[in-house]
Amino acid sequence: MAKYPFSYVPNVYPLNFHSSTKSRFAIRRQHGYEILEVNEGNLTVQRYSKPDTFLPDFPRFETLNDTLFVGVIEPHFYIHISSNGGTITTLSGETVATLPKCSAADVKRYGDIVISKENFVQWFYFDSTNGSLTKVAEQRFPRPIWNVKFANSDDPDCRLCFVVPFLSKNFYLVEIPDTPGTALKSAIKIPVIHGKIVVTPILIHFPFWRSYIVCAMDDGSVDYYQYDSAEKIIGQCETLNVGVQPPLLCKIYVQRQLHLILCSDQTTVMKSDKHSLGFCNMDVKDVGFMLPLSAKSDQESVNSLLYYSEGHICLGKIIDKQKMTIQKVHVGETLMHLEHDVDTNVLVASSVHSNLITVTPNGQETIDQPQTLVTAFENRKILHWSASEEYKYETGAGPAPVQYIEDITSLVIFGADRFTILDAVQLSRFEEIFCMTIAKFGNDTYVFAGTALAFPGNDNIEQGRILVFRIDSGNSRSEPSGMLRQVLEKTVKSPVYGIKATATSIRALIGTSCWDVIFNPSQHTLELTNNTMIGHFVYCNSSTFNEDLSALAASDAMQSLILAKLDAPKDKDDGKIVARERHQRAFLSLNFLSNHEFIGCDSEENVTIFSDLLPKDHHHGENGTSSNNICTELTNLGSMYLGQTVNKIRAGAPFLPIYAKPKKSNFNHRYFSSADGAVGIFANVEDDVFT
Repeated sequence: MAKYPFSYVPNVYPLNFHSSTKSRFAIRRQHGYEILEVNEGNLTVQRYSKPDTFLPDFPRFETLNDTLFVGVIEPHFYIHISSNGGTITTLSGETVATLPKCSAADVKRYGDIVISKENFVQWFYFDSTNGSLTKVAEQRFPRPIWNVKFANSDDPDCRLCFVVPFLSKNFYLVEIPDTPGTALKSAIKIPVIHGKIVVTPILIHFPFWRSYIVCAMDDGSVDYYQYDSAEKIIGQCETLNVGVQPPLLCKIYVQRQLHLILCSDQTTVMKSDKHSLGFCNMDVKDVGFMLPLSAKSDQESVNSLLYYSEGHICLGKIIDKQKMTIQKVHVGETLMHLEHDVDTNVLVASSVHSNLITVTPNGQETIDQPQTLVTAFENRKILHWSASEEYKYETGAGPAPVQYIEDITSLVIFGADRFTILDAVQLSRFEEIFCMTIAKFGNDTYVFAGTALAFPGNDNIEQGRILVFRIDSGNSRSEPSGMLRQVLEKTVKSPVYGIKATATSIRALIGTSCWDVIFNPSQHTLELTNNTMIGHFVYCNSSTFNEDLSALAASDAMQSLILAKLDAPKDKDDGKIVARERHQRAFLSLNFLSNHEFIGCDSEENVTIFSDLLPKDHHHGENGTSSNNICTELTNLGSMYLGQTVNKIRAGAPFLPIYAKPKKSNFNHRYFSSADGAVGIFANVEDDVFT
């Protein structure tokens, strides 16, 4: 919007009071300094380059060389701290307080001051009502101090401060006492990744969600930790690479939503989006600094910026939210199942990679493993199953070795913020994950995975397992064994085709029967009870339970599609099957719309909605109400050719076109993913939208 050329990145210090009608910034030049005054209303700028042109209420500094901090203290004081000490002056230039020599300093506009010299840190409070400076606390640390920084300079009630020792394995988050002369209340040690140096730490709180400690590092990366202010604990360190120079951190509000701008070679925005930490890029590069243009007490109304980019000091305004960019993470494996846990903010996935097995004539096997994100994970654990070791590959008839392709399945946890791999468990040979669900018991989150042991060339699957893992996140880990802690396993004599959990119960489709799964997390036991015979399955392509686990829809290679009511009395020889689809089709994905209706996508790329009610009655049963007009053949309520192979359907609608926004109801929206990478919506649109 406005640009001023600079051949170097200047040091710029904001001088804005809450009551200021114009924004002022001090800019250090090679000789002296100048004042930049900005009218935020029309974004006009006036530069004062010589002291004899300064206005009466401008600060008078001898020099800004060796400056550690320049700023304001409300309501009308300037403060300047250099390596030779600090002074607090009035608007007219009268000195009211001084500070000792120091090597690092930070000031809050509300009067809190922190300085350090070698390994000695002191905290002061300046009372603007009487102009007095009081020492609040002091502390010596084992190592020389590199930097001191108030955790949240915008919050007058925040008493937290960062202390960063030089070349240390940890830095500290301390709480400053309210009463002068008392000891520091607490200190949290925050680990630093080996070989990195913390340049600037900051505490950022996203309203109604979480707090994060964000650290600009010397190698151009940003390390961040989830911070629990109530328990005073931090989570696992996550890393984001944003450039090659140490990033600068700037908090700004866009449409009343808090953003943290990471200024570096490629400027990146960190924000909270629907209780998930998101990142996107800004269309400005090589940003040397970025500052809010105003210091209004209502920070949420500020979205104008003063920043340095590509040789210029610029004025700009963020007029809309930055659009989220698509981030591609090359896993190197095929992701078969994917579940998101909101509480721990992780993605749990089952992935498959292929090993090349070379068998020599004497029966020796060598394994060539591909380089993927999972196989390269150093702390990957391997689950062995003795049953899978019984299979041996055949040797060739001649002297030449024989090669086979063997698929290996892993259970993987990704951080939902940046999709970095947090933990991985590799399953036994020939063991596949057919289904997966996440359930919460007490304060712990568990992953239930249903597997099957499928030997090459054998169509008859005779064994499977239910694997149970606990997700240990952050400081709740009792030992350093990763986030996935195996709790128990249950071996069954059939493949586990489906499993789903509610707040009170778990049900699983194992072979031809549906079982109630009784899990006791305190005693680490899992029992299968209440066997319900469904029918004969040759190979189940897909299955799904409804929300209350009272109904099951399944598609088999031989009997197409069936609907079973699990809580209804058995009145037929084929178990609880109440309706079938007469046409022979393989459905690859299914999802219930109600207790009597479900949607299915078949291998011929068709989408169909089925009901077990007669056509004239299906509207009366759409919300789960009972009906006596149950038909033994599934009713086709509607079908369309999609032209894509749908591999997963989920309830909900993350995005909707404007015409599909419901006017009276919002039920039965479903989103899907296809084999060619598309994501789409099946929307419930009212009849009168297009009329």
